[in-house]
Order: sequence, then structure tokens, then C-alpha cells
Amino acid sequence: MNAVIRCYALDAETTGSDADGVELQRLLTRLTHDKIVQILDGVLERCSSPNDYLYLERLTIDVGSIELDNLESELPKRIATNLESALADISASHTDDSRALIAGGNYRQSRQQAVNKALLFFLRIGRLPWSFRLPTGQNLEQVLTENWRDNESALGGRHFSKALIGVLRDDAARIRLLRQFSTDFVARLLVRYFPETAVVFEKIRQDLTDSVPPATAEDDRLRTVVQNLLVILSSGQAVSQTMLDEIDAIVKDRYDANYALDRRFAGKQQHQVSRRSDSASRSQTPSTHRQEDELLAHSSYPFDDPDIDEGVYVDNAGLVLLHPFLPQLFTASTCLQDYKIVKTGRALALLHYLATAETVAHEYDLVLPKVLCNIDLPVPVETLTELSLEERSEADELLTAVVKHWDVLRNTSIDSLRGTFILRPGKLMRRGDGDWQLHVEYRSCDILLDSLPWNIATIKLPWMQNLLWVEWSL
Repeated sequence: MNAVIRCYALDAETTGSDADGVELQRLLTRLTHDKIVQILDGVLERCSSPNDYLYLERLTIDVGSIELDNLESELPKRIATNLESALADISASHTDDSRALIAGGNYRQSRQQAVNKALLFFLRIGRLPWSFRLPTGQNLEQVLTENWRDNESALGGRHFSKALIGVLRDDAARIRLLRQFSTDFVARLLVRYFPETAVVFEKIRQDLTDSVPPATAEDDRLRTVVQNLLVILSSGQAVSQTMLDEIDAIVKDRYDANYALDRRFAGKQQHQVSRRSDSASRSQTPSTHRQEDELLAHSSYPFDDPDIDEGVYVDNAGLVLLHPFLPQLFTASTCLQDYKIVKTGRALALLHYLATAETVAHEYDLVLPKVLCNIDLPVPVETLTELSLEERSEADELLTAVVKHWDVLRNTSIDSLRGTFILRPGKLMRRGDGDWQLHVEYRSCDILLDSLPWNIATIKLPWMQNLLWVEWSL
């Protein structure tokens, strides 16, 4: 099913007594559950295309008057007919790139436009739009790269470039781009949409070819180029040759002393120089992150999450089941110090591993883990935190302990625990008092929650400032 329905409502008027109104409500509730949802799914599936997206902010269908005796048979048919007609009108319209990048209204957009819009949304907010789903087994960088390969021209052009510059004026968005995507990808993004930057990348690559530095040195140089170009572009300035020369000079001043290899060296001597260069490159990474963290500390985060009060959807809502065991896990992995999380990237990666068994966590999958770690949702986090074998073993032992203490699970495997309870859809929203509310999708197996030996209705871990209220029931 390619359709994602965020909300639907039936508005009906009837004449008669209060009892008649109650009976109509019951009938409509049953019809919605038994027929109407399936009707909506079927129509949306028939009207969908693998290469186009229909975005419907709000669609109102008037089915007219129906006799109560005919409601059960007539209402689903009228909804299907009117919905197909409305979708056909929208599908026939063309949406230009400038409108496709702006939320609001009902319109058709290409797959490339939808992916570009998702990228801009992610850079601003730190998660993906509720209406956008990544293909199974692919991350956002892979999807964007695939779109570039499949379609060389219809990718937003100057409209996307302008929108991207507007987003990147925010420090947090620039840092998110650098932290969540590979340096090579960001370089290709800049060359694609800002062709004037190609010359500096070509110059750097030529210098790298001449000096043959270790791989980490190459990535550090490219990252320095990308950082400086992003600052220039986000300021609204045109990229001049003088600026490109200045960037080239910065890179040479910073790295040539560490990475240039004398061609006279060979064998053991060259190996020793390479090892020193590699060590130097690694030592610069923490400094770069400290500078980024200092910049974030003074950021105002101008992009508000448009959905946080109404609710954002998560796929790992069952993580709340593990809350009694998290302090011990974070302590063992040195993420926790004086009841404060000091290694946020590692703590988030551990939570993601607990839910998915995946060792690399992308920020758009970390909405609920951020709340559990007391991290503000707009704050960019590192995506390349890989867990050691020891850390993964500690996490697996936590899941084993959950099964052991939850007697009714008996010999359930930890992967079954993940699939049955932890990887569970839910809706997270901010309450008016600043606390969080999580609604977890109920399934028939959740009757086992009655025997859970610890409370999950309210959660406040030692480092959390606000309560997390959990509703996990029919």
C-alpha cells in the first residue's frame, strides 16, 4: 500500500431523536472499520503511481443525502466514486518545482520533487515528513543518490537551489547536513546544484592525487572545503574565484604539513609517514565537532516542528518498555555521568540498536530516543556512531533480562521481543504543560502487558526534565 492517511473524519447530520443519533454514530463507526477504510485504501492504490506523489492537505467529499436504510450499501460506493473523481482532477494538474517545495494545498508532484522536499524538511526539522516513507532497506542518502542517477534533469534546478540556501542559513541545518550525510555526498550535492563550486573540488582532488594521503586525510580535506562553501552559499554571496582561492589556501595551510608525502620515501618510511598522517587526521575530528557543538549551543533553532503539538509518528514506540534497564546500560557504556548523558550519539545508537539490531542510527529514526535521552528534537546528532561488539553484547543482555523478568514471555527470543513489542508504531506529541504524550498502537498480543512487572504509564528517567505519559491500550 503506497497511501498514507494521517486523519479522516465523517460529518453526518440526521433528523430524529437522540437515540437515533447514537445509533447512526454506531453504524458509521462500524462502516468505517469494516468498509470505508478499505475503500479509501483501494481508491488511493488505484490512483497512485510509482513515479508521482499526490499530496492532499485536506480533501472534502460531499456524498449528499442518503436514506438510513440504504446507508450501509450506498455510502461506501459514493465515497469511492467522488474520491476517484477528485483525485483524477488533482492528478491531471501539473505542479512546478517552486510549489512542490512548499507545503500546503492539494497537488501532484514527481518522485524527485517529493524526495527533494523531504531533504529540505529533514535539514530544517531533523525528521522526515509524516507523508514520506523511505523504501525498505534504504536510507535518505541512498534514495537521493538513486534519484540523481535515474533522472539527470528534473530535480528541482534553481528552485531547489534557492530553497536549499534558505534552509542552510540556519547553523543547525548546515551541521545536520554534514553530520547525517557522507562528505562525498555533500560535495556531489553542491556540485550538482551549484556548478561553480566544481572547480575547487577538482583542485583538491588533484592535490590529493599528487600527494597520495591516507583516506581519512582526503575526507578531512573535503569536509573543510564543504564547510567553507556552505557558509559562503548560505550567506547569499555568489561563489567567486577569489573565494575559491581562499578556500584552497585554507586547506593547504591546514593539511599540507601533515599529509604531503615526499615521493623519495618508500617502503617502511612511507608507511610510517602514512600512520602519522592518519593519526593527525583523526585528532582533528573531535576539534571539528567541538566547534560545531559550540555553534549549536548559541543557535536559536528558527524552524519549529509543524506537527509536534498534533503528533509525530514513530516506529519504535515500544522502547518505553525498556526504561527500567536503561540507566544501567548507559552507565556500563560510559554514556552516563552524574545522571547526565555525556555521550549522546552513543546513547542514541544504543537505543536504536535495542529496537532494530542495526548498528548505525540515522537522525530521522531517533525522535523517541531523543525524548528518552532528554535531547531537544531540533538538535542535530551524529549518525556515524558505530557500536563496539561489547556495547552490542550489553544491549543484547538488556533484552534478555527483559524477557527473563517478564515471566509470561518465557523462552521468547530477543528478536521476537523486538518485532512483537519494541518495533511498534506510535504517535508522540508535546503536551501543553511541556510533558510528552505517547500513544502506542494496540495489538491483540498486548494482553500480555497486564503481566508486565513494572509501570510504563509514566516515565521519567533520572536525566529527563519532563515526564513521558504513555497510553498503550485499546
